[in-house]
Amino acid sequence: EAEDEDTLVVDLRPIEDETSLFRTDSIQPDGDAGDKKGPKKKKRTKMTVQKKKPKFRLPRYKNESLRPVLMRKFAKALLVKGIAFDDDLYYTSDCPCLMNNIELEPSIQKMSPENLQVFLRFKEMSRKGFYAPISIEYHPTQEFVAVAAEDIPDLTLISEYSGIVEPTRSHLFDTKNDSIMDLLRTTTSSSSLVICPDRRGNLGRYLSGVNNSSKEGLRKLNVRSGRFNINGQCRIVLYANRNIKKGEILYYDYNAGCFGEYPTQG
Repeated sequence: EAEDEDTLVVDLRPIEDETSLFRTDSIQPDGDAGDKKGPKKKKRTKMTVQKKKPKFRLPRYKNESLRPVLMRKFAKALLVKGIAFDDDLYYTSDCPCLMNNIELEPSIQKMSPENLQVFLRFKEMSRKGFYAPISIEYHPTQEFVAVAAEDIPDLTLISEYSGIVEPTRSHLFDTKNDSIMDLLRTTTSSSSLVICPDRRGNLGRYLSGVNNSSKEGLRKLNVRSGRFNINGQCRIVLYANRNIKKGEILYYDYNAGCFGEYPTQG
């Protein structure tokens, strides 16, 4: 015969094997409900979830026949601007490579071993002019812009920012050259370094900067710049920070982390 609902007893004591899944501190053990003595509470261990570092991708073409067409457009844009193609940082006797010493700014992030392998493979390609499917197009107000000729996946390497390396003090009052990029930031302008791509440079020279004083400008961002410690020297790497659709102009904020030193309004 079934028991009456008023006399039904349900055992709510925790199952020993499942104490790690449920909280049991609010359930009293057998005996007096006010009895303070009971089973010792087990310490709950905290799980720490480590975020995976983003992994760079090598550029890919869906249509390989497009590559030589884009290379010719890029070469023509360099010729028009009078820029000699150079995919690496260019040092001079006034500013030797020894000045790019990571110990002067030790806080610069170190590139992970996995990303370093991808980056070095990318450099083998980019030194030959092989970049992501990007078309350098004439623009009526910006002269030239970089446009995605095919879809470009998130985290695809776009370019290392290259050019002539010079001390920052040489450009303290230079407001005309909007392509100057901070390379190394130290406590003095004589040891701080910038990259100037006006005479030597690569694809990175043609990416557009956003108006970082407006939300609308920042919404255009689809490329990110990062400063990395690579073999004891600072290098600037440009990569897609989201999936870029065919036909989009490539935008990045070259003042990211630079305290807005270079004007981008207008």
